[in-house]
Amino acid sequence: MTLGETVNRFILNEGHLEWLGNYSVNVPVSLFDFTRWYLNSINSMLEWDIYYGGLLMNLNKTRQLSDRSIQFYVVVVSLLFLCFLVSGCSTNSPIVPAVTLEPTGERFVGKFIWYDLFVIDLEEVVPFYEDLFGWSFVDTEAKKDTVKTIYRNGVPIGNAVEMVRERKGKKTSNWLGYLSTNDVDAACLSVEGNKGSIHMEPKDLPHRGRVAVMRDPQGAYAALVASTHGDPPDSDEIENSWVGSELWTTSISGALEFYTALFDYDVEMRPMSEGFVYTELTKKSVERAAIVKIPWEDEVKPIWVPYVAVKDIMGVIEKAHSLGGTILINAAPVKQENPSAIIADPQGAVFGVVAIGEEQPL
Repeated sequence: MTLGETVNRFILNEGHLEWLGNYSVNVPVSLFDFTRWYLNSINSMLEWDIYYGGLLMNLNKTRQLSDRSIQFYVVVVSLLFLCFLVSGCSTNSPIVPAVTLEPTGERFVGKFIWYDLFVIDLEEVVPFYEDLFGWSFVDTEAKKDTVKTIYRNGVPIGNAVEMVRERKGKKTSNWLGYLSTNDVDAACLSVEGNKGSIHMEPKDLPHRGRVAVMRDPQGAYAALVASTHGDPPDSDEIENSWVGSELWTTSISGALEFYTALFDYDVEMRPMSEGFVYTELTKKSVERAAIVKIPWEDEVKPIWVPYVAVKDIMGVIEKAHSLGGTILINAAPVKQENPSAIIADPQGAVFGVVAIGEEQPL
């Protein structure tokens, strides 16, 4: 291989050299070999940049270097490169935990198995959830406080991520649920083939697995994940833990067409009061999600709403309000088996709470 000497800007991307300009070359190259070739070949001042996970280096050459100088630069550049690789320098692949403490080797396709909270300000929102549900937030990586793992009684149930500065003014906080699948890439093809779109292309995250983010035809976002070690096992409803998600959408029929094609759900229609029908999505007779028609036109965008199980729902609603949350839909003022409410945290992220246990007088 002969490297073009007229080109002096390149991207070193995961061991491959990619030139910036009107043409591109993508060939494996040793960092030692390239540094030696580059420093020896320059007779005038040139500037070159190495980009790898946010690392930017500018080296200026003003004269021909001796062999000893070349060796020095080779060692320095290579050591810096190695240090950034070892420390996990890539900002596009954060270190995140597995979705389960113990490997299960089993996937529950079509089930929400994990939730991430994207926030504007972690310091403001963390106390809200700590006081409301008793969750704890622990730094996911040492010396990095912008990504935290959420624990309920020592069990990881999600991550909280502070959005980068450039995006804070463009969107509010939100919860993102992860739907289990055996093949993320095949699921993405199904999404695009059924009028949905891919918001984040499939990528591998250490410990977590292969993930992608999709947008359904009505505009609701969800993540797809093929977990590395398997999914959390099904369990009975536990206080202050996730119990599933509801899709609030503008089209029940459109949502059913999309999600049954994606996950091969069975559909059950459950009549409710005042002619309302609750649409359940099931797999092997187990409810995995539900769909609700948005009753207000042009006021609410389609959204997946995650639900947390609680015992004293009225107490939780009152406490959420006192902590700075907004009650979007209050629990109905009648005796119900499983009353529910929808709340927005102090930064606008929407979630639901549903009562578990015996009927509760409201």
